[in-house]
Amino acid sequence: MKQLIKLLTSIFTLLLVFNTMLSVSSSAKKADRVATSPNFPPFENKTVDSNGDSKIVGFDMDLLKKLSKDLGFKYKIKETDFTGLIGYLQSGRASLVISGMTATPERAKSVDFSKSYFNAKTAVLHKNNIKIKSGKDLKGLKVAAVFNTQYANQAKKLAAKVTTLDTGTLVAQDLWNGSVQAAMMDQTKAETLLKDHKGYSYYVFTNKELNLSTPNTFSIAFTKGKNKKLQAAINQKLKKYKKDGTLKKIAKKWMGTKVADYQ
Repeated sequence: MKQLIKLLTSIFTLLLVFNTMLSVSSSAKKADRVATSPNFPPFENKTVDSNGDSKIVGFDMDLLKKLSKDLGFKYKIKETDFTGLIGYLQSGRASLVISGMTATPERAKSVDFSKSYFNAKTAVLHKNNIKIKSGKDLKGLKVAAVFNTQYANQAKKLAAKVTTLDTGTLVAQDLWNGSVQAAMMDQTKAETLLKDHKGYSYYVFTNKELNLSTPNTFSIAFTKGKNKKLQAAINQKLKKYKKDGTLKKIAKKWMGTKVADYQ
């Protein structure tokens, strides 16, 4: 009897998954507009191929391609500034957003979010002759960060002497020319910058050092109250990708082993 119940339960689960997959495929036209802001490498940025054609590449684009293949939906990319992404969902110009977006409580009032697919980490990039082994070592250091970001706020809380600038490019330039001793940024950005600048390294902060109650993670956003079947199907796949190493593989491709180890 127990074996029969177990068998019936397994069959029901398979039918439920199949029905979800079928529903996603049959409603592909409703889920084919994906908004992103292609100025956040290595997650998404525009490049020009050998034929002179522009295309968007990065971690998020590889994940989107994998999801669409496994779930059987087609999509078209819609570009906008990061601040306009949620507006694209609310106005119906997009059905989902994938753009390195953190599922904050405030944003969750306007959109629905998938399970997280990336663990973001804050790092401080510095010359090798500057020793940083903990958050306490930032006290009194001249540190650059982008204006009005979590990185600037975190550096201030760690008692650094903070210089805020408009872009990540300007932050890096201040570090290269010696105007500051270190720069606060996302770990993925720090890893990318190290490829072209020798003599530098970075330290990754723990959540405790930054006084974060929850990890900073990225999720896919959906129009509020819609696309529930697609959202459920994507959540199933994200769970699978975490377990089978797919997310680590994509992270390693775009960001290297050090970043992939956190996924």
